[in-house]
Amino acid sequence: MHANCAARLALRHAWSTTRRMPSCPQVPRRLKIVPPDTPYFSVRRVLAAGKDDSSKVAAGMEVSFIVTFRPESTEDYAYNLVVCTEREKFVVPVIAAGAAPALDVPDLVEFEPTPVKMATRQTLLVRNVGTSGASFALSAPLPFGASPSRGFLQPGETLQVQLSFCPDSCQRYSGELEVAFSNGQAVYSQLSGAGRLLDVGVSQPAVQLLPTYVTKMSQKSFRIVNNADVAVTYAVKARAAPADDTTFATARLDALNASVGAGGGGGRSRQRGGADADVSEDEDEILGSVGASQRERLKAAQRDVLLDAQMFGDANFSCSPAEGTLWPHSEVEVIVQFTPDFTRDYEVTAYVDVQGASDRIPVLVRGTGLGPLAVFSYDVLDVGQAFCGVVHTYDVELQNRGKIDVNFSLVPPTSVFGAKFGFEPDAGHLAGGEIQIIRVRLCSDVLGNFCETFKWAIAGSASPVELQLTGHVTGPSYEIDAEVLDFGLCSFGFRYTKELTLTNTCDIPMRFGWRVPADKDGPDREFHVVPARGQILPGGRQKVTVEFVSHSVQRYTGYVLALDIPIVGDGVACVPMEAECVVPRLSLSAQVLEFGECYLRHPYTRKLRVINESKLPAKFEVLPQEPQSTGLAVFEVGAASAGVAALDEADIPVSLKTFTLGRVQIPLRVRVLGSRGKPLECAIDARSLGPSLLFGPAGARTPGMALDFGRVPVLSRSSLPLALHNPTPIPASFKLFVESADSSFAVEPEGMVLGPGESGEAVVHVRLDEAAAFADQLHVLVAEGADMPVPLTAVGSGNVLVSEELHGDTLDFGHQFVGRQFGRAVTVHNMGRKPVTLTWTSAAAEQVKKAFAKTARTQGNKFDMTLVPVESQVWDPAPAGCAGGGAARALACPGRMHALGACMPWLPVPQEGHSERGKATPLRPVPRCTSA
Repeated sequence: MHANCAARLALRHAWSTTRRMPSCPQVPRRLKIVPPDTPYFSVRRVLAAGKDDSSKVAAGMEVSFIVTFRPESTEDYAYNLVVCTEREKFVVPVIAAGAAPALDVPDLVEFEPTPVKMATRQTLLVRNVGTSGASFALSAPLPFGASPSRGFLQPGETLQVQLSFCPDSCQRYSGELEVAFSNGQAVYSQLSGAGRLLDVGVSQPAVQLLPTYVTKMSQKSFRIVNNADVAVTYAVKARAAPADDTTFATARLDALNASVGAGGGGGRSRQRGGADADVSEDEDEILGSVGASQRERLKAAQRDVLLDAQMFGDANFSCSPAEGTLWPHSEVEVIVQFTPDFTRDYEVTAYVDVQGASDRIPVLVRGTGLGPLAVFSYDVLDVGQAFCGVVHTYDVELQNRGKIDVNFSLVPPTSVFGAKFGFEPDAGHLAGGEIQIIRVRLCSDVLGNFCETFKWAIAGSASPVELQLTGHVTGPSYEIDAEVLDFGLCSFGFRYTKELTLTNTCDIPMRFGWRVPADKDGPDREFHVVPARGQILPGGRQKVTVEFVSHSVQRYTGYVLALDIPIVGDGVACVPMEAECVVPRLSLSAQVLEFGECYLRHPYTRKLRVINESKLPAKFEVLPQEPQSTGLAVFEVGAASAGVAALDEADIPVSLKTFTLGRVQIPLRVRVLGSRGKPLECAIDARSLGPSLLFGPAGARTPGMALDFGRVPVLSRSSLPLALHNPTPIPASFKLFVESADSSFAVEPEGMVLGPGESGEAVVHVRLDEAAAFADQLHVLVAEGADMPVPLTAVGSGNVLVSEELHGDTLDFGHQFVGRQFGRAVTVHNMGRKPVTLTWTSAAAEQVKKAFAKTARTQGNKFDMTLVPVESQVWDPAPAGCAGGGAARALACPGRMHALGACMPWLPVPQEGHSERGKATPLRPVPRCTSA
C-alpha cells in the first residue's frame, strides 16, 4: 500500500487523504495503526454511523483511515505508517512532494538530412519554469549529443543547450534527450534525424608500383575526388572500419596493462620477515620512485594509444598527405612511397575514410622488391685432418656481384661441430663489385669426421649464401707409470695417499679428468683425486695424488681409477686400487666422572680421558645427550668428535650445568667411528646445590643470625639493619617476610636478588603497642635454596594511652565565672592490644573528704560532694573510672559551679592552715592505669 500526496503544498494548511484497508476474506482481524511520532502527519479512523470504536474488522470488510498532513515548509515529506494485526505488521509509506523544478524543453527536435560522418547542430533555450532550483544532467544516445552535459537553473533562469547530430550511415535515426534532475525525476524529448551520402570517392581502386631494389625507394599517386557542394575531410586509415580501430586500441591497452602487472608495478616483490626483510629505507624510497616513474610512463603510453588516429602506416609503404580537407568539386593527389627490405612481392590495402561515404574506401597497393647478389669463392672447402684442441685457420672470399650494396651476417650454427668454427668478420657491408676476405677458425674438442654448411644472411634477400666445410678431427696420446694403487691396512676415517704420473706423448695439449666409478657421490665420497682434472702441454707430465678416506669397515676390491679425456672419451684407461679398513679399540679412563658439588646453572669442567692401545689411529665422537635427562643437567664437550693417535691418549673437556637440586647422574656415551659395537659409557655424577646466604657484616658473616631490639618505646618505630651476603657463584633470589600475619615486626625490601659475591642490606622495623615482650621470626626464603629463619625479639616500655588534651603539663580551662558549672572533655586513645581501666584522682578532693569526714559520719551520712559548701567544693572527674579496648572515648568531668572539669590544671581550694579565699594551689590530674 502506498499513500502519495503529490499536490503542491501550502504552508500552514492541512491536507487529508483517506485510505481503505480490506480485511482477510476468511476470518476477522484486529487492525491498528501506530500513532505517528511526527507533528506533520496524523491518522484517525473513519467510523460508520452506529458503529463503535472497535479495532476488529469483520471478514471481507474494510476499514477507512484519514491521514492528515500539516506541512511547515515547501520541502518534501515522507513517513512510514506502521499497521499492526494480531499476526503481522506492515508499513504504509506516506509521501508528500513539495516545490519541484521544471524545464521548458520541446517535445521533439528534428534535424535536417545530414551528410554521413558530418555533424550538424541546433541550439535550444531552456528555461526553469518550476518553483525551485533545478540541478540537471543532459544525455542523448549516439549519434546525438548534448552540451553542456550538466547545469543548474534558478526559477526563471535560462540556459542555451547545443544539440548535435553526426550520422554514421545513410539511414533514419531517432532517440530521446533525457533531462535527469537531482531528485531522481527525469523528463524526455524526442530526437530525430537522417543521414545522406555525398558524391565522393577515389580515382582508382589499386596502385601498382614499379619493381624496386632493396634500400631504394619508388613512388606513385592516386586521387581522392569530391564532387559534392560541401567541403569534406579525409584520412587514409590502416583498417577497414572504426570497430577494427577500437579492437586494435583495446588490445594495445591490454598488452600495456599486462606488461606492467608482470613487472610487479615497477618495484620488486618483498616480504617482511623473509629474505628481503633487511631492505634499507633508502632502497625502499628508490624502489618507490622507480614504481612511480613507471606508472607515469604507463599513463603516457595509454594516452598515446587513445590519441592515436591509427593512420595508414606500413614498414614498406607510406602515404602523403595522409589526411586533409577536400573543397567542393575538387580533388587531392595522394603519393604512395614504396621501400622494400626483402626480395619478394608486397601487397597491402589502405582505407580512405572520407566524409559523405558510409564505409571506408579500400585502395590496394602492390610492389616488388629486388635484392642484392653475393657469392663465396668456394662452395665446398675440405680442410683435411685437424688436431683436437689446436686452432686451425682458413681464408675464403665473399664477392658482391650486384649493383646495390650488400649487408651480410652469419646465421649462428646449431650443430655440435658447427659451434667449433669461428668467422672473422661474421658480419659486414660490401659495395657493388667489392670483395671481402673472411677468415675461418677451427678449434674442436670433438673427435671424428665433420661436414658443416654455414649460412650467411643477406639483407634484403630471401635466400642466404651457403659455405660448406668438411674434414676430420683426431685426439692426443699419453702414458701412466702405475699399474695398481695398493693402500694396504687403513684406519677408519683417516686419510691415506698414493701417487702416479700422467705423461702427454703427443704434439698437442691434452686435457684430462680422473674419477672412481665405484665411489659414492657427495659428502660420502671416499676417494679424492688431486688434481681431478687439468691440461698437460705437449711432452709434459702431471703428478696425480689419490687420497683415500674410508667410511666403511671392509676390504676394497674392484675399485679402479678411470682416466677421462674429453676429446677422446670416458674411461680410456683404468688403474686398479686395493685397500682394507679396520677400527681400533678404545677405552675410557674412568667409569664415573665425578663433578662433586655443583651450583645450579653454573658451568663446571672436568676432563675425560680416551685411551688407544692399538697401533692404528682412531676417531671417536661424543654422542648427544639423551633428551629425557636434559631436565636434570646438560653437559657439553669441547669438540663433539676428535682423534687419538696410535698408542696414545686424548682428553675430552666436559662442561656440566645442573638444573635440579640433589644428586644428579646422567650417562655420557662415546662412540668409536666405524665401530659396530656398543658405545663406551661413563656416568657423570654431581651433587647439585642452590644458592645460600650469610648474615652479618664483612669479616663476621655467619649462616645464622638473631636480631634483638632490647627495650624500645611503645608506639614508636625502631629499626635494625640486616646484612646479607651471597657467597655462591650463582645469583641468589630470595624473599623476606615475617611469620605472623599481625606481627609488630616488618622488613623491607620484601625481595632481593644478589649476584655472585654481592652483598645487600635489609632493614627490620618494629613498632610495639604493648609494654610487654614480643618475639617473631623473619624468614629469608631463598629461591631454589633453603628457608633461613632469623629470630626477632623486642621488649616494649612506656604507656599505650594517648590523649591530645593531656599531651602537655597543663590543661587550660580558660577564664570561668565563679559559681558556675563548667567542664572540658578529654579524649583518651588506648593504642594497646588489651583493655585498660582508667582511674582519675584529685589531691584537692581528697583533702576535702578528710576535712568533712567526721561531720558526715556524726550525722550518719556517707560523704557526698554536694554536702560540701560551695566555697569549698573542688573538681570531681566523671566518670571515676572507664575501660577502653583500643577505641577513643570522651571522659567528661561535670562539677558544680566552681568545680573544674577532668582536665583542670589549677584548683582554687584552701590549703591546710590557711583561711584565705582565692588562693590557688597547683594540682595535676593523675590518671592511674591498670589492666582490666
